[in-house]
Amino acid sequence: MPGTGFAAGSAAEQIRLAEDALAAGRFKEAVNALRKALPLDRESPRPRLMLGYALWRSGQRAEAIQTLQQLVEMAPDNADAWFNLGNFYRTERRFDDAVAAFRRAVPLRRDNAEPWINLGYVLAQQGHFAEAQRELGEAIARFPREPDLLVNLAQVQRATRHWNDALATLDRCLALAPHHNGYRITRSIALDESGQPDRALAELSALLDSAPAIAEARFARAQMRLSRRDWGGWEDYLWRPDRLRWLAKQGMRPTQPAATRAEVAGRDVVLVGEQGLGDVVFFLRFAKLLEPAARSVRAEVDSRLEPILPREWTSSPEGSAVPIRILLGDLPAMFQQGPLPSLELAADAGRSAELKARLSSCGPAPYIGVSWQAGVPWTDMSAPGAGIFKRVPPADLGRTLRAIPGTLISLQRAAPAGDVEALSAAAERPVQDFSWVNESLPDALALLAGLHDYVAVSNTNVHLNEAIGRSTRVLVTHPSEWRWTRDDERSPWFRHAVAYRQAQDGSWAAALHALRKDLGG
Repeated sequence: MPGTGFAAGSAAEQIRLAEDALAAGRFKEAVNALRKALPLDRESPRPRLMLGYALWRSGQRAEAIQTLQQLVEMAPDNADAWFNLGNFYRTERRFDDAVAAFRRAVPLRRDNAEPWINLGYVLAQQGHFAEAQRELGEAIARFPREPDLLVNLAQVQRATRHWNDALATLDRCLALAPHHNGYRITRSIALDESGQPDRALAELSALLDSAPAIAEARFARAQMRLSRRDWGGWEDYLWRPDRLRWLAKQGMRPTQPAATRAEVAGRDVVLVGEQGLGDVVFFLRFAKLLEPAARSVRAEVDSRLEPILPREWTSSPEGSAVPIRILLGDLPAMFQQGPLPSLELAADAGRSAELKARLSSCGPAPYIGVSWQAGVPWTDMSAPGAGIFKRVPPADLGRTLRAIPGTLISLQRAAPAGDVEALSAAAERPVQDFSWVNESLPDALALLAGLHDYVAVSNTNVHLNEAIGRSTRVLVTHPSEWRWTRDDERSPWFRHAVAYRQAQDGSWAAALHALRKDLGG
């Protein structure tokens, strides 16, 4: 081909074509060129390395992994192959394989911190905090000026509740990269977790004064403000990840404001439940604010919720025009609203009678419902610490309930192996498994209506229990969700719930002692 310096059809020419295609984002075209290059150059690792990347970017992930597996068999000292393979495994959540690949890359890239950065990251995703801290510490000794190593170490220190260590590590990190927004946000969150909310809020606000459109900072500040009962935080809550994803799908900008009252006057309104089941139940309390102005209000939510919602919310009005669609989570900002009572729901009388009969066959009253885990486990989070994982050790909960008379009813969804047995052994009585009600919200409501008490970490059933006006004893983790506010026994959002709070150091001892006392033990 004139001007290329390569013979037409040669491996070098196919690689050049692939490079051009990759640069232009034409990944399938790059794959085709590299497939032609492989039989022309069987010895060089570069075509296979490029093919693995091109296959991955074109969505052919299994073949991309297979290509790099073949490459590391042929060239076991190829650091790039091991590193890319580790990244592919990590994305596929094959964490053990990712760790093994990064461990092979580390000694092959002695002058590069990246394999160590990713190794520590994956170990943290697995919840192997001691091992992650050891690897990151060794890496920092070798690369003391690499801020990504430091921030990963700080995340491990946060996860293990070593707040002062985390803050000191983040200070080192920011000394190297003082204007890095992500590091500054992480430090603010760590300050809040360590019991310094005023400093945390001040630092976030200072960052946002100079750059108000940093979504992660706005959402972090929303949670801090709302937890302090500062309802102006709803404006920051418009930057929550679920809303941004929804706006992007609609082709709208992140700065899209909430709808106004004038915009809904006389209109048919569709409320879009963009968050999880519990959040949808929570935010539906604000729907009543629309009723005086809107022509009609309908809820577009997960189909599992439809059987328990008012019928008028799940059917379209006759002769309806094109509706205005509003995200449920936007309603508080739209109305600049503080706490309202929960949406009111009612259990079906027939199902309630059936569930009460089942309960009576399980043992003597009182019937005490229990759920000890909710949220996203570390290994399932999109990134270490990206969500809140709530868990009370079931054996500790069982010992707390040992002296309390009655029958224990488990509502725990997908209980980890051995948990029910640990709870039962510690409580010295059987635990009756009613977890199946989580698959049917009408059944969940009916069961909750038949319980005498419900002890749980915050979950969807806590929202349902509030909606039917029943009391819940909520075991609130530290750090807590904003809806449980800070340090109070009661949340203004849950009028029938009492909060028992985990200590900052992770101990449940004081909370469980108070729970046992309140239950009469």
